[in-house]
Amino acid sequence: MSITLQDPDRMPTRHRLQALFLPAAAAAGLLLLVADAAAAQAVLRPGVEARGELRSGDLRLDDNTYADLWRFSGTRGQSVRVTMRAKDFDAYLAVGYTDDSGEWHLVEADDDGAGGTDAQVNATLPQNGEYVVRANTLSEGETGGYTLSLEIGAAGAPAPQVTGGGAPPSAGTLTLGTPASGELRQGDELLEDESFADTWRFQGRAGQQIDVTLRSPDFDAYLVVGRLRNGEFSSIESDDDGAGGTDSKVSLTLDTSGEYLVRANTLFKSKTGSYTLLVAEAGGPVMVEAPATGAGGNPLVSSTPGARMPLVLGQELSGTLGAGDDKISDGSYADIWVYQGRRGETLTMIQRSRDVDSYLTFGAAENGRWTWQTADNNGAGGKDSRLVVTLERDGEYWVRPNALFSGEGRYTLVVTSDRVGGPAPVTPAGPAPSQPAPPAGPLQPGLNLTKAIKGETTAPRQVKELKKGEEMRGQLTTDDEDSGDGTYVDTWVFEGRKGQVAIVSLKSDDFRPYLLIGRAPGRDGSFTSLETDGASVGEAAKVTIELPANGRYWVRANTFDKATGKYTIKLRLR
Repeated sequence: MSITLQDPDRMPTRHRLQALFLPAAAAAGLLLLVADAAAAQAVLRPGVEARGELRSGDLRLDDNTYADLWRFSGTRGQSVRVTMRAKDFDAYLAVGYTDDSGEWHLVEADDDGAGGTDAQVNATLPQNGEYVVRANTLSEGETGGYTLSLEIGAAGAPAPQVTGGGAPPSAGTLTLGTPASGELRQGDELLEDESFADTWRFQGRAGQQIDVTLRSPDFDAYLVVGRLRNGEFSSIESDDDGAGGTDSKVSLTLDTSGEYLVRANTLFKSKTGSYTLLVAEAGGPVMVEAPATGAGGNPLVSSTPGARMPLVLGQELSGTLGAGDDKISDGSYADIWVYQGRRGETLTMIQRSRDVDSYLTFGAAENGRWTWQTADNNGAGGKDSRLVVTLERDGEYWVRPNALFSGEGRYTLVVTSDRVGGPAPVTPAGPAPSQPAPPAGPLQPGLNLTKAIKGETTAPRQVKELKKGEEMRGQLTTDDEDSGDGTYVDTWVFEGRKGQVAIVSLKSDDFRPYLLIGRAPGRDGSFTSLETDGASVGEAAKVTIELPANGRYWVRANTFDKATGKYTIKLRLR
């Protein structure tokens, strides 16, 4: 027997679990069917691998995917891990429960958390009782065998207590301009929306303009700046994604001198992980210390805002891509190394990393504005990059280590020159730039790079509607929009609601696909990608993202290489 249910949104919206509301006339009958379907499955037991098969006739959700329902009993505060593995399809896993009124509550869901296309849910149970594990597929119509395993922490583990009134516990004191590291974990301050938080303190003065930035690779950051008023935390300003991607930033002018509180929080309940937090003077200069000069070294520091480190020839320079670095518009981090070069000089640049897939970019900077010239991905073998460039003029150049897939981690950079002799002459400084050079890097999503550097924007030549559930066909040609790095790009658009999960895939047999999804530009005309992914020829690049707001979203079909050809693109909304 096949039944169709309205599938709940697969991820929670801000501070609220998604509930499944059934029409009153049909609720009782449908809930009985759900109960029967769950009861028909064997109980999922800890430490015992369960086997199942999705096939035609199973429970069918409204996105035309099949699902099996399994059940287990749990205790409030228990930590559980459910893992689903399948060779025949892309697994999608959800854990939830049904309350006394028959409403479904999602606790946690996952797509690829177990590696590859396997799924894994890690959750802390919110109450005593029976839970339902929904073994599902990412794409409609998929069938095949799968396994499920359940791991449960110590029964009766103390449940986290919601913080009551009064001053929040202090995680530490912030020093202006110095990043602080922290971690949200079980046992931290628990807010009323069941999200964890750390509260930090710093001293401010009236009229001071500050920027507070919260970054995390593990969770969607939510930042609040406030003060104690009558012994209670009182919010002054808060932010979700102001620092790009899922990172947060608050900029404000302090109205009085004294102690301020910074709350490092998550957008969704029960999320944990590491983070960095920085309070800095708004627009303050970035101070760097020149490394020691070796033989043939050239430690010239650029006065350009945003330049980080002076380049030294022949030395192995070390860096880390991650929170606090420039975050360019495809969501990846980049460092800037500055070099004063001489016309006719040939530079060899090698970026190596065990942590990220290296992407090395290079270009000239003039009057504080950087122009992308060339880039490389795997020229040094494996995931390492290599560039050899002959300089066309005297002046300042930027070498920008980057990561291909928005990765974070350590790298090394070695730059050598064929020039023999002392350092190149210093080019006379031009007029000070009116504004810092904007971030620039590989595969700029939706911007012509030359115009972006000048602060201008470029609208796509055509925006096409991306219809839910349909496999759309497109073709990149030399007449299409130039993304700014010499690659071609098509722009698609769809309407989404906050809390919906969008799954977009891009596949081509003619080129290596690169996929970007982000909010459609507003009044300022700028586009910032929220998620990106790439793949090999013949394989699908895939992005799965919970939409942060109601509105229009752009999907950008792009390539790694300056290639053209046919492709297919598909959108699923859940």
